[in-house]
Amino acid sequence: MKRMMEKNGSVYYVNASSVDILTTCPRKAEYSIKRKMRKEEEGEALVFGSAIHSALETFYKATPGTRTLSEMVEAFNQAAGELHYLPETEKRSVPNGHKILGRYFSTYGNDPWVTYVDEKGPFVERSFELPFKENLYVHGQIDCALQNTETGEVVICDHKTTSSCSDLINRVKPNTQFSLYAWAAVQMGLPVKRVMVNG
Repeated sequence: MKRMMEKNGSVYYVNASSVDILTTCPRKAEYSIKRKMRKEEEGEALVFGSAIHSALETFYKATPGTRTLSEMVEAFNQAAGELHYLPETEKRSVPNGHKILGRYFSTYGNDPWVTYVDEKGPFVERSFELPFKENLYVHGQIDCALQNTETGEVVICDHKTTSSCSDLINRVKPNTQFSLYAWAAVQMGLPVKRVMVNG
């Protein structure tokens, strides 16, 4: 589990999740942040989401016209771990992952967005720890920054796997994580004005 909030001397370090919990549910903050009562194991949903992330990372690192579904599927398979043991009927099974990726590729195969590259290389799974105000630092990890090959626009992109699009839409407006990540990207020198949620 990512560190949510910690104190080092008189300096506090927080991430988007801890800020969100602290501002919305004091009881959850008490248990998950203060008492550190959180699940230790990755559930199937997290493994599935991580595998989809790996496939999308492969997709967006390639330029339009050079992307292949087989490379996406291979990246997914390598990250799928225990999901290989799930029956086909499970929504987080490997065959269902392949089906989702097939639909994604057929819809967005020639999408003009590609991974943004700066002096540190491809902007993928980029960690940050930045001063926010006196005695307060924020940290996190941005899924990726993408650049439109036609317009040059740069956006922060966050991949979200969900079984309910309406639930996802309700969770992203407004959203502490995306606001914080957009702010962090600007602090890191990216010309970002928008966030793309890839659901």
